[in-house]
Amino acid sequence: MSYETPIEYQIAIILQDNGLGTFATDIFCAKEPDAPDDCITIYNTGGIPDDCLDRDSRGAESPNFQVRVRNNDYLAGYAVMESIREVLNKKSNTITDSVDVTTIESWMITLPNSIMRDTTNRPVITANFSCLRDVVVLD
Repeated sequence: MSYETPIEYQIAIILQDNGLGTFATDIFCAKEPDAPDDCITIYNTGGIPDDCLDRDSRGAESPNFQVRVRNNDYLAGYAVMESIREVLNKKSNTITDSVDVTTIESWMITLPNSIMRDTTNRPVITANFSCLRDVVVLD
């Protein structure tokens, strides 16, 4: 995965691995599609960069991200957000591939918030997270 992989993609994989949906079916990154009605979208919202200049000695970084849940049923949407909170808040998740091991320790920095209804009156609930992401390159 590595530092070159956007944090929102890594969070989508973590949510999928924990049974909260399927990437590119009802879990999306950076752009929420018109369908399906019930979905999760993860957005990169910046964060704190590491202080190293080259990839070989790069330290841990602290990106922020937002999780957005859209659901036809308001209470069901909140239940989905609570499930996401259980997977991500104060937890350490590891993603391993053939190149490296990425550890993401995340915590919720805002409570779930019903921010709006979209143009077709579907409730939208968001929560913001911060994390510490560290990559160990496999030899």
